[in-house]
Amino acid sequence: MSARIIPRSPPSWDVAWCALQNGTGSPMSTTADNQTAIVWGLGAEKSGQLIAFDGDTGKQLYASDSVTGVSNSLISMCRMLPSLAQ
Repeated sequence: MSARIIPRSPPSWDVAWCALQNGTGSPMSTTADNQTAIVWGLGAEKSGQLIAFDGDTGKQLYASDSVTGVSNSLISMCRMLPSLAQ
């Protein structure tokens, strides 16, 4: 889920977009030029895919091949790290 902050007084927010990352990895975002955001998701413990989404629209930009069942792949060994809240 991507949240959009609405600039008003007081500020508020709404959901900008939602996307499936096909796993339990935590998404992270990067920018190359401080304007174009890319959100990366990892299908940890499920598809094993690395997926990229446009940070503004949620449009899928990239999806690696699925590595489900490939035991010697480094990405297939990714696991969810439980937080203290779980």
